[in-house]
Amino acid sequence: MRLPFTLSPGRTLKLADGSSCELLGHACEISQEHNQYALTIGGFDSEDEASTFLLKACAGLIWFGLKSSVGVRFNPDKTPVELFAQPKSIAEGSPIFSIASEMGWREYDGHYDADKTIVRPDDKRLFVFTGGSATVQVDTPISILSGTMLESMEEGRPELVLCDPKLRLACEVYLSSHFESTPAARFLSLITTLEILITDAPASEPVQAMVLRFIGEATAAQKAEEDVAVRREFESLVSRLAYLRYRSIKSQLRNLVEEKLRTAADIAEPARISKEVSGLYDLRSTLVHTGEADRAAIGEGNNRLNEVVPQVLRALFREAAQRD
Repeated sequence: MRLPFTLSPGRTLKLADGSSCELLGHACEISQEHNQYALTIGGFDSEDEASTFLLKACAGLIWFGLKSSVGVRFNPDKTPVELFAQPKSIAEGSPIFSIASEMGWREYDGHYDADKTIVRPDDKRLFVFTGGSATVQVDTPISILSGTMLESMEEGRPELVLCDPKLRLACEVYLSSHFESTPAARFLSLITTLEILITDAPASEPVQAMVLRFIGEATAAQKAEEDVAVRREFESLVSRLAYLRYRSIKSQLRNLVEEKLRTAADIAEPARISKEVSGLYDLRSTLVHTGEADRAAIGEGNNRLNEVVPQVLRALFREAAQRD
């Protein structure tokens, strides 16, 4: 299996000390290709076995991003390798003739693109199409990447993280937030990550009863109104009132953060932290509705969310990996 991935700006892997590692008994190789890395893992007896392991590898990259606060961009969905029904001859004037000659090939069996996640057969002669030139920078050692990935792969079934649509999307948004070029965009990505994780919780019975009464009155007023434009406003009001049957986003954010931080032994005062995070939703509303907000407040909000969001995601990651 071959899994290309990109790290957020300013973060690179330290390939100078070696690019090989091992994950659950499988030999791995990491190479740098222009603006991306490629993780190649072999030793599978079938395509199905490689495809199953691919999900574990994807979960491992997610865990690496969550623990290291590094943006990791990759596509967990594999793309089919284009295999020919019969091997194709390589003409002497072909652009790939010189490369094929060096490898002793007179024909080849198919090809794939370098930026696609694939599971490829070992017994085929395949060309990979790519572009650009490779650059090497020193930052994270391969041993840290492989060790962090292995940490998530050795316990439970981490591939289940990718089977949970909301958790998978939240991880994608969080990891992508590291690629944002402005503090405001990063702040919105981080707070949106938490919003994705919220599941609507019903309000108390007295509140729901009051909301239903308001809806009934608004519906009656809509039916009695002769002005078409006003009737549409009443229709919109009824729709908005329906959302009041659930707890507010702020309170749900607070409950989510506090509940998940309590599972971490090294987190002090989860209630206070969760209150701070729910308050950041007001800053989000100001930014979204006016297009601007206090820069210092956004910076402080990013600092807090940079700590809290991966902690919440790690707690949910562990829960998902332990599900039956």
